[in-house]
Order: sequence, then C-alpha cells, then structure tokens
Amino acid sequence: MSQAAGFSRRVLGACCVNAADAAPLSPGGRRTAMTILAALAQLLLEPALFGLATATQAMMVGNASAGVVVVAASALTRLAAGGAAPSGAQLGIAARAFFGLQVASSAASCALYLVALRRSPRLLAAARGAGRRGAASSASAIGSPLLTPDVARGAGEAPPRSGWRERGAAVRAAAGAVWLPAACQALCFGTTLAAWPSIPGAACVEGGLARLGQGWWFTLVVLVYNVVDFAARLHLPLLQRLAARARPRSCLAACAARTLLVPLIYACVRPRLVHGMGGNVVLLLATALLALSNGVLATASMMQVARLAPEELREEGVDVAVAGVYFGLAAGATVSWAVGRAMQLPLACG
Repeated sequence: MSQAAGFSRRVLGACCVNAADAAPLSPGGRRTAMTILAALAQLLLEPALFGLATATQAMMVGNASAGVVVVAASALTRLAAGGAAPSGAQLGIAARAFFGLQVASSAASCALYLVALRRSPRLLAAARGAGRRGAASSASAIGSPLLTPDVARGAGEAPPRSGWRERGAAVRAAAGAVWLPAACQALCFGTTLAAWPSIPGAACVEGGLARLGQGWWFTLVVLVYNVVDFAARLHLPLLQRLAARARPRSCLAACAARTLLVPLIYACVRPRLVHGMGGNVVLLLATALLALSNGVLATASMMQVARLAPEELREEGVDVAVAGVYFGLAAGATVSWAVGRAMQLPLACG
C-alpha cells in the first residue's frame, strides 16, 4: 500500500505538469501553471502520505518505481507512434497518448491505495481518528516486515495542537531534533536536480551512440537514473542498518561529498572533457552514481526522522524533513536552469 501511495504521488505530479504543458497558454503562462499545479499536487500528498505510510522505505520505493514506469511509457508511446525516428506530428500523437496513460495510471494507483486502505482496519481507524500520530502508534500492531525498528515499536498519541503559536513552537522543537536529516534531504535532492536531467540530457551524442539521436539520448539519461535510483531503494536490510547505525552528520557529509558530481557532469557537457562515445559513457556512469547515492542517502536519512524526532513531535518532524525535500528540489532546479542558460543549451550538435 505504501508503494502504491508513493507511485500515485509521483505520477499525479507528472500528470499536472503535462496538463499545464498542454494548456492553451503562452510559454511563460504554461511554466507558471505547471509550477503551481505540480507544487499543489506535491504539497497536498507528500506530507500526508509519508505520515500515514508506516514504512518509509516502501513509500520511497513506490516513488522511484513511478519514475521507471513513466520513462518506459514515454519510450513505448514514442516507438508506437513513429518508430525509432518519429516526425513532429508523430511526436504530438505520442505525447497525447503518453498523457492519457499517465491519467489512467494515476487514477488506477489512487484507487488501489484506497482499496488497500479500506482493507486495513488499523490504518483506516488511524486515518479517521488520530491522524498521523495514530498511524504511527498502530505500526507495531500491523507487524509489516517493511517497518523500520524505530517505527515498529510504535509511538504514543499526543494531544492535538490548537493554536498557531503552539504549532510553531512544536515545529521549531522538531526542527531542532531532525535538522540533520532534513538538511540531508535538501542537499541530496538539490544536488540531484542541479545535475540531472536537463544538462546531461542536452549533451551531444557522439561515436557509436550517435545513431540514437538527441531525443533517445535524453530518454536514455532519464532511464539510467530512474532504474538505478529504484534499485538502490529496494535493499531494505542495508537501508535499515544505515539508518540505525550511521550518524546523521555522516549522512550529511556523504550528501555534501556527492555535490562533486555536479561540476563533473557539467564539464562533460561543455566544455566536453572526453570526446567521442567515451564522453557519453562517462556521463551515463556519473548519472548512475548520482542515482545510486540519491536512492541510498535520501531513503536512509528520511528513515532517521522517526528515530530522532520525539514521539510527540513525529508529525512535525516529518513536515520539517519534507520541507527540506521541497527546498532542495526548488534550489536544484533553479541552479540547473541558470547553468543551462550560461551554457547556452541546447547545444548545436552536428
């Protein structure tokens, strides 16, 4: 159920982006509408799903699996519309078919999540009653094998917070407890979005890979990242040990170290450090390493929130960590946009 929730969240966000892109607006208006719709989809779903899903790792797996499904659907619709080298009109048909598949997949995933929720009396009672604190306290009774040791032992319910001042004080107290994993989330996703996918996807394809063309090269860059990121989140025992044994400062230091991948990827695009097919292979390897480190560090640090936040502040701890995710995504995307303009992307590939 947690995986279905994560899958639904990411696919619904992608649907919002494509709906805005298809709207009869100016390019600037489409970008604004895209940003607003995607932000609303994330804002409404992300904190609630992380709170209700008792298995953070399963939630993250569902999130990553959506990326694999989306890029596979994109490739299949493109092939079905025009083969390996579709025309502009055929790409338009493929885009409409792709959007229809996303809408259908999102609706099916949401329905699956609701059906699973109805069949789980404990989680349904938690959702109707005590909210996220109730969901956390019922975790030990569920006995899911995907639960982390900290979540599995349960948490006591806390009295509701009524005033803004009380709520603000609780958020500040939670931030003091979970600021390290929250900073790791911000740095991890900020690095990822700064380095991927637009800049490596704009690299010229040379050597033996030139037959792919620029369109399929971008799809390959997205596919490599999503597959490796998905695989990295599947290893539950490793992630549990890392979340339980690694110091939060060590996770933050590892997140800081992976920022070195950003200038490497930039330099492999322009000026191109390695020419020929080897340059594209280096970019794919750097993308795979970026995805591997993102999957491991983002999941492990999010799992640490349950261990570091006091039981009565667990809800606020999740909110602080998710705020770190949003900040990282926004900052990384902004850096990628600015660097792309400085590099004068897309490149004139010959």
